[in-house]
Amino acid sequence: MSASCGQPLKTAFCCCVSTKQGPAWILDECLSEEALEWIDAFRLSLPLDSKRPTVDRRFFCDDKKTLCDSLSRYCVKIPDVERPIASLLEGTLEQYLPVSSTNNGSAICRIFRYQRFIEYTKSGLNLAPHSDGTKICDDTGLASTHTMLLYLTDCEEGGETMLLHSITPSVKGSNAHPLSKDNLIFATQPKRGRILLFPHATPHAGASVVSIPKICLRAEVRISTLE
Repeated sequence: MSASCGQPLKTAFCCCVSTKQGPAWILDECLSEEALEWIDAFRLSLPLDSKRPTVDRRFFCDDKKTLCDSLSRYCVKIPDVERPIASLLEGTLEQYLPVSSTNNGSAICRIFRYQRFIEYTKSGLNLAPHSDGTKICDDTGLASTHTMLLYLTDCEEGGETMLLHSITPSVKGSNAHPLSKDNLIFATQPKRGRILLFPHATPHAGASVVSIPKICLRAEVRISTLE
């Protein structure tokens, strides 16, 4: 397999969704297939962690040596920077996040080094409603603000990431279920190359997977604004 690092594409589509905790973004077609191929190759080089009954994970530290060692058997050119995956995705996010959604300033994105691939390989698996905690960046000492998901597979049916108004809706009656339509803000269908970025505190859930596999890269991100 031969691939290059790829660059952000000019034909990207960005959608902004409002939540109580701040805006969330869905970006499509902002990464080249070449970039997705070397990310895939790196994923497959990592050991699989199957400790959880519902999902498999592959943990890694995003640094040049780790990626070069893991991809040594492939003819893959990766970005010649210290944090290859983060650098590619940071440039993509900063290029396409609408200025109007970042308090009229330029978005500054910092993707943390420690990331993981998440893999659902059995139908019927889901992720219960929850919100994410913050992480502290080892390099800067600053806290993360957002969760980023980069989907690496298409799921024609099921597997949506659902942004919710609340984990425990206060509405009485049958509509009080956290996954009811009244509690749903937006559902994002997994699509190869699609990026979903949302505030850690935004409640969310994973719908039952039907089309398999569902694979994504998950990372913590800090978004700040340069006025």
